[in-house]
Amino acid sequence: MFVLPSVWEGQPLILQEALRAGAPIVAARVGGTPVLTGEDAALLVPAGDAPRLAEAVRAVLTDEVLAARLRKAAAARGRALPSEDAAVAAALAEYKLVSGTR
Repeated sequence: MFVLPSVWEGQPLILQEALRAGAPIVAARVGGTPVLTGEDAALLVPAGDAPRLAEAVRAVLTDEVLAARLRKAAAARGRALPSEDAAVAAALAEYKLVSGTR
């Protein structure tokens, strides 16, 4: 299981790694987290809500069907993420666009 109890996030690399690993995920619904996980690849809880976070963690630890569903959805989302080469190519293309070089 991977737990991300952040109060703020952009597009967290560690979350992308957890998706690629197919880990069941519990995370705070902040920043880019919901965009990365979608509604199916993680249990998302309000930021700063420790009781809800604990409840979600407990649910994953005690419900094998839920954990399996989250693992499967996380792995699928992880496979859909850009590869390292694609991410580098996109960053370089954006840099060239902004800098005016071709």
